[in-house]
Amino acid sequence: MMAARVDFPLGAPDSQPDDALTAFRLIETGQQEGLGCALITVVEVIGGSARGKGAHMSVLSDGRYCGYVSGGCVEAAIAAEAIQAIEKARDQVLRIGSGSPLIDVRLPCGGGIDVHIHVAPDPVIVRAAIEAMEFREPFRIGYLPKEGRLRFDQSLDEADGTGWKLDIFERVYRPRTRLVLIGRGLEVETTARIATAAGLEVVAYCADGETADSVYRNGAKAHWLSMPSDRPDFAVDPYTAVVFLFHDHEWELGLLCHLLREHKPFFIGALGSRRTHLMRVDALRQAGIAETLIDTIHGPVGLFGPTRDAASLAISILGQVTQAREQADKLAGS
Repeated sequence: MMAARVDFPLGAPDSQPDDALTAFRLIETGQQEGLGCALITVVEVIGGSARGKGAHMSVLSDGRYCGYVSGGCVEAAIAAEAIQAIEKARDQVLRIGSGSPLIDVRLPCGGGIDVHIHVAPDPVIVRAAIEAMEFREPFRIGYLPKEGRLRFDQSLDEADGTGWKLDIFERVYRPRTRLVLIGRGLEVETTARIATAAGLEVVAYCADGETADSVYRNGAKAHWLSMPSDRPDFAVDPYTAVVFLFHDHEWELGLLCHLLREHKPFFIGALGSRRTHLMRVDALRQAGIAETLIDTIHGPVGLFGPTRDAASLAISILGQVTQAREQADKLAGS
């Protein structure tokens, strides 16, 4: 049986080939079609590797597969091994790269990975994982090699991370980054488009209908703010970054105060020069916002700058948001 990667439309926010949700959805599709399935997970990394512990692939007995456990150089070979494991109805741990018996399958970085091939995943656990990811709920799946089964639970602590605990490998799942954009114009449109293509969940609150229409046409969610006094219930949770992209700052102050008082995203950024940010800080103090909350704002927003075009600004913003999320996940143990 030849293995064939499943293609997904570029930029589709719920169909990213490097995403755990897509891997579980393919398994559920295979189960509904009566096919054998395997969930593949990186459980050990030796030396350098393009992916870390917990990276997933899913493989169906008809040869379809998705996901990455490396940089794309060994996935087809692993899928072929998984199809054999499905046929034998037996889990296995496979070493790829350094120290592997598969001498013709090597990682370019020179390192090695151990991948756990779990055949016939429990459909109840597969569905529970999909629902948790769709509803942005953290959870973990324990892989019990000696028993050949999975274990699902949502009783997570902030410090829980992916890795071995005695003879059980625990894979912790936290929601992907949601990016909330508040503003108007080309900067909002461009940032939304690039972020969507990068696999972030994007929600935009737009100060004009033209911006909202453009964001929506490019695959993101969009809401139209009809006036500066609007106070929407922002779609914010602990895995959300919020970026204000206003040039006319009469819109910004009230919405920013509302966000700071009512929500706790992991990142807040705001467009403007350093002088603009000092004026913003003074206005927030006069509005009674606590200094500790004001200090959470990244202004001017962006990993580098000043930028002179919308695309550069978007990349700078996404770089800073990604950096902040990586740091937050390390503190949380993921």
